[in-house]
Amino acid sequence: MKKIFFGSLLFAALFTACSSDDYNAGIASPQSSDPTVPQSFGNGSVTEVGTINLAEITEENVKVATIVAPTPTSTTAKLDSMYITINDESSANVLVSPIKADGLFAASELEALIEATYGKRPDERTFYAIISAYMSDGTQAFLINSGVFNVKVKSIYPEVASAYTLTMPDGSTYTVTNDGSDPYVNSTFNCRIPAPEGTGPIVLKLVSADGQYMVNGAEENTFEYTKSEGSLTIPASEGAVYYDLFFDVLYKTYQVNPLFIDIEQCYYFTGTLNGWNNTNTDYKLTNDGSDPYSNPTFTCRIPAPEDGGDIEFKMTPESGLGGDWSKCLAAGSTNGTFVYNNGGGNLYINAIPGAKFYDLTFNMMELTWSYQAVTYSDYIYLACDYNGWSTSASPLIHLGDGVYEGFYYIQEADESSTWGFKFVIDGTWCGGNHAVATAGAFTPGSGDNLNTSTGFYQVKVNQADNSYSLTAVNTISLIGSAVNGDSSWGTDADMTFDSAEGCWIYQGALTAGEFKFRMNHDWSISWGGTDFDNLTNQNGANLKLAEGGNYLVKFKPNCNGQGSYSITPAN
Repeated sequence: MKKIFFGSLLFAALFTACSSDDYNAGIASPQSSDPTVPQSFGNGSVTEVGTINLAEITEENVKVATIVAPTPTSTTAKLDSMYITINDESSANVLVSPIKADGLFAASELEALIEATYGKRPDERTFYAIISAYMSDGTQAFLINSGVFNVKVKSIYPEVASAYTLTMPDGSTYTVTNDGSDPYVNSTFNCRIPAPEGTGPIVLKLVSADGQYMVNGAEENTFEYTKSEGSLTIPASEGAVYYDLFFDVLYKTYQVNPLFIDIEQCYYFTGTLNGWNNTNTDYKLTNDGSDPYSNPTFTCRIPAPEDGGDIEFKMTPESGLGGDWSKCLAAGSTNGTFVYNNGGGNLYINAIPGAKFYDLTFNMMELTWSYQAVTYSDYIYLACDYNGWSTSASPLIHLGDGVYEGFYYIQEADESSTWGFKFVIDGTWCGGNHAVATAGAFTPGSGDNLNTSTGFYQVKVNQADNSYSLTAVNTISLIGSAVNGDSSWGTDADMTFDSAEGCWIYQGALTAGEFKFRMNHDWSISWGGTDFDNLTNQNGANLKLAEGGNYLVKFKPNCNGQGSYSITPAN
């Protein structure tokens, strides 16, 4: 904030030494710390006033100094104008404005200077000031500067706490606060309360830890602070289930938003998939277990019919299981909407070819719903820090029934890294719990990075139930008659994983013959094929080595049908 005003082109010309750069240079602290000592001002004086509390100022202007203006010593000279220059200690913000002998200054300008320099917190702030008098006799101009004096001022905003305790008529308590940030930066505090029993206005007590109460103000939807015990009365709305309360703790206003929707914690599919049996609980619609008014997004996965047909249904609340249809979620008046209390027809899913499941999403506050078909693509992908979070570098192949598999290296995430992994399914990022694990669930479209101990893994994903498992690949080895000439295939030549190369490596002697790669010295997972690429782990053909010698062998298992290896002579 560099706010400079100059009132006369004449004086700008006469006082070339008194430019905006001079004002920007700022003012040093006063010579005397005693506020009662007048500062010199030619043959006049300037005396600072006490601390100015802008919250108590009702007029447009406020007195910032007691000024005895200097008088000309020549009978031909006259006082043309006076200016005040105010700046903070660092001179980052400088304010120059005309002032008269009454010492009055715009309160709004002082407030703007405080906020630009310190923000809105109403601590006592000290600024440095001088007053400059401009005199002339028609041919010459004169400048007289006063000594430096303090302007001490407090912001217009009230002292506020970081949180308030709200007490309901029944004695239950709730916390009213913001997002945890500085209340002088984010002054919007909020709280959700249940509608109390009975009718009529709701009397609340809101108090801070140091005994600052909120009480009704003189105007509607305003409040005041007081150190005397008091209450805040808000209007009740018939049929409301909850109230969302919003308080602006700096401007002392509040808003009450009644909520008339009674959302239960879970609902159950009732429709053509289960013979319209509303005692059936196979398919549950719910959120993550949190307050449904804070997280109104409810989800449910249902299977596609075996005949690939359409689906009709309603959603029965838990309280209605066993025959009560009165509270069911039903179709709204437009596509993608629903209504409560069985106020419409059946909800409807138009069959999508190839669908194995349908993921349903309901927004319980906005009364909207949608469905998305779950199909089984040929591949899904592992994305992680190790592969640069690529969405295509590490494929998992579909083995059938929604199960996918691949073999890859994963690094454990720590507090200083973005390591870990996610799955990418049809372009959707799927995460979950960040805790270190070798099995668990993932959530399509959301969730933290999944995490596991650093290592090489057989990665399996079941898209049917959104689960995954990791089996440690402790070693991969070569086995066959090419290893030590063992025609019984009983000897493993262990390989070592090189994370820099991104492959398993063996260097040593091999004999002419056949071989395969296998995992953890066990035949349950082995790789073979007919060339160097496209190796399969499903009964692939034996690999062949025509001539014995020392070799460097590199192997990448990847996923079924995409394994690859190279074998080159080694010194």
